[in-house]
Amino acid sequence: MSTHTELSQPWTHHSPFTTWVEIDLDAIVHNYRQVRELVGDSVKVLGVIKANAYGHGMVEVAQVLEGAGIDYLGVTRLEEGIELRAAGIAAPILVFSPPLPDQIESALCNRLTLTVDSVQLAEQISQTHLLLARDVSTTRVASSLHPPSPAPVHLKLDTGMGRLGFRCDEVAEAIQRIVELGGVRVEGVYTHFANAQERDASPALSQLHRFRAVVDSLAGAIPLIHCANSAATVRFPESHFGMVGVGNLLYGQNPVEKWNASLDLRNTFEWKARVVSVRHLRKGETVGYGSEWRAPHDCAIATLPVGFADGFEVEIAARAPSINGSLKRMAREVAQVFGVKRPSRWFRLGNHNLPTVGRIGMQQCSVLLPQGLAVEAGAVVTVPTRRLAVSSRVPRVFIPAQREKR
Repeated sequence: MSTHTELSQPWTHHSPFTTWVEIDLDAIVHNYRQVRELVGDSVKVLGVIKANAYGHGMVEVAQVLEGAGIDYLGVTRLEEGIELRAAGIAAPILVFSPPLPDQIESALCNRLTLTVDSVQLAEQISQTHLLLARDVSTTRVASSLHPPSPAPVHLKLDTGMGRLGFRCDEVAEAIQRIVELGGVRVEGVYTHFANAQERDASPALSQLHRFRAVVDSLAGAIPLIHCANSAATVRFPESHFGMVGVGNLLYGQNPVEKWNASLDLRNTFEWKARVVSVRHLRKGETVGYGSEWRAPHDCAIATLPVGFADGFEVEIAARAPSINGSLKRMAREVAQVFGVKRPSRWFRLGNHNLPTVGRIGMQQCSVLLPQGLAVEAGAVVTVPTRRLAVSSRVPRVFIPAQREKR
């Protein structure tokens, strides 16, 4: 005799969506305070909110962090900084990517702190600022710009990441030339670790050594020194300097937890979906495109409004092709030829794991229900995901604001 498990689903009758992402803003503030406690009051904290705050919602996260007292915000693109200013964010915003020449005026008018990786770029910023200062009375200049104040810039130093920045042996001469420019104020200098999260700490420590040598040679000429990302913030206290820049830690992920789990971080992101249909299949009936999955016995499946267009089962290509990656891919293909299928993706319903069956569709997929589990349309499941893979079309529901409205 089957035992039916009744599940309490508080969102079943309250959510206006069939799929959504819950963002816990209180958890983000809690995680920020954990970082603040770790580094101490003498060290500033830059909250990294690039890429739509790692999928959480850039403006909403910026607002809650600004309210909590964050010192600085960091974005990759100029457009992100402009969007934050349009939303009323007043905190200092560092743009990690150097601006293109035709973007400089807009950056200055929106009071964005720019990354400089060449003397030529610093000269272009200086020239643009001086022109704006002369034209301050014209309508094309934003009223928020204060031309007499030099534009703050942060110099990027390449200590091993290899993407952007002055070489260590070039920076002293570059700084000397930049500080002589009008309209530009060198507020900070920073670098970025390539390996702070890896088991072998020696590459990161070598980068830190090179960076410290440059900083020491500056003899306090630049007020804001920073280099620590989330991994280095936890793992290398000596990398804190005047400011740390954290992203993963804010969103509840400690990249070096296996070596240091001292922070009490909370989950900030959860993708959910509602069951839209439950169907009983007879043995031998198939599910999905290509009819690849066949019911091994009489069973029940649930259909969910989630598919690859939403980011489900989409892997982020974060690495260039490598020999190791090619070998792994070849092994998977060989296994499929011999009938060894890769493990299914799972959804979570209460205490139950629900494996996907059949191909993932564009906006739908199916899951196999455990024998005897009573599930109805409207039941809520949790969707496993990489946060940045979730489409921006999936609505974000912000908590506690949502709970306060109930």
